[in-house]
Amino acid sequence: MAKLKATTYSDLVALHEKKGDWTLKIGNNTTSYFDRDNGMITISLHGHNIVKLTEDSTKFSLAGWGTSTTRDRVNQFIGRNSVHQRNNIQHLNGLEIDECSWYYV
Repeated sequence: MAKLKATTYSDLVALHEKKGDWTLKIGNNTTSYFDRDNGMITISLHGHNIVKLTEDSTKFSLAGWGTSTTRDRVNQFIGRNSVHQRNNIQHLNGLEIDECSWYYV
């Protein structure tokens, strides 16, 4: 598992404000974008949006890439929830999910 610089909304906001930059590389091939107008932080992996955070919500998508790297990055942001693969099918907490859809957690 690649260790990211920050994985919570408050830590990401603080990191963006400290650096004074609204686009930051927070890990290998992982970027955080902070939209100050609406307060949303978008996390992308290889240029594909995989997590969107606000002060009171988190949603994720595998962006069509059900890889171990994508699951690893998503899992670092979704708390007690878990995205995993079984028989080449993606699951969230044991329930089958679509690789291209967005899910609130």
